[in-house]
Amino acid sequence: DTGKSLDQVKISSSARIPAKRMEVYSSSSEGKTYWKMPDLRQLTAREALNALKGHDFKVEIAGSGLVEIQSPPPDTKIGEGDSIRLRLEDHLE
Repeated sequence: DTGKSLDQVKISSSARIPAKRMEVYSSSSEGKTYWKMPDLRQLTAREALNALKGHDFKVEIAGSGLVEIQSPPPDTKIGEGDSIRLRLEDHLE
């Protein structure tokens, strides 16, 4: 345990860092769009949040360093309002 608490982050579309576009996974008959979860491993928290910017995901970040574990995993379907958990780890020797 690192002793750090999880921080919930609201992703703001007003950040100055340009966003990467997420790929559309599918659309439902109700009009809900699903996205393909990007591979955020080995990114900093800022880079990971930038990749998710512009979507209404609930993001929880624990630790510091680079993204080591993400849930949901890359290439899975994720919808607006879904939760994303990122576990960061330092790789300093």
